[in-house]
Amino acid sequence: MKKGVLVTLAVGEKHQQVFARVRSTWEAYAERQGYDLVVYERPLDPDDKRSPAWQKLLILDQPETQDAERVVWMDCDIAINALKAPDILEAVPPEKVGALAHQASFPPLWSQLLAPGVPEIGQALAWREGREEPKCQDRGDYYALYGLDDPGEAANTGVLVLSPQHHRPLFAELYKLSGEPDPLNQYEQPYLSHALVARGLLHPLDRRFNRLWFDEMCALYPFLLYQDPKDSGWESLVHLSVQAAFTNAYALHFAGCVQFLGYWRSDIRDWREFSRLFGQKSDN
Repeated sequence: MKKGVLVTLAVGEKHQQVFARVRSTWEAYAERQGYDLVVYERPLDPDDKRSPAWQKLLILDQPETQDAERVVWMDCDIAINALKAPDILEAVPPEKVGALAHQASFPPLWSQLLAPGVPEIGQALAWREGREEPKCQDRGDYYALYGLDDPGEAANTGVLVLSPQHHRPLFAELYKLSGEPDPLNQYEQPYLSHALVARGLLHPLDRRFNRLWFDEMCALYPFLLYQDPKDSGWESLVHLSVQAAFTNAYALHFAGCVQFLGYWRSDIRDWREFSRLFGQKSDN
């Protein structure tokens, strides 16, 4: 039986181009941890007219995964820091689903590091585009938009640690949902998140396994929201900030802001390797 399979879905030219940027980091991580790497470039269900994001719910019933002991799903817009990332399977009991939890994955100290007022992605994008900023939604409002009650936590489903033996029935059940309405373009995430929490299956991952770049930017590099096309220095700031976030992550997720992936380099994984940006030789 396979120890683990690292899986993603890159359907369509845009997503294939995105994954091509990060693929080498996936290959390095899979080799280091002893995983098979499986990349689906065609829909698993060609008849499904919903977003391909829904088809992550089909990955546990594919020939490449159904006999695996464990399966790791990652969205294709994630860059993995293979130098630093440990074996993600060791962090999650087989009967649980590992995922980034909006509360439990953040240490209590995190809330004391930042003053109130860090924008959410919807607020920041609206501000940049000159639109009225949406009211910050609490977790209950989020679930209510999808006709769901608040189970007490929410999960980001961009990184998942799964077991076909334990979780195939749940994924098959959720895939049968219509997914309508979808006011926030969240696809399968609210339904999967709700099920994991309500059924006691969620095991919060270390947030470094799914470090969301836009959240990092809003909290730690907010000056990047002020883009002046005439300022050539802005691109240098972006490059340095993205690279700093990557060196401090196990996996950096460019969800909702994939354009920033163009400023990222795979060969700078540690603070020592920043010397490569400044024409100096690294000792390693």
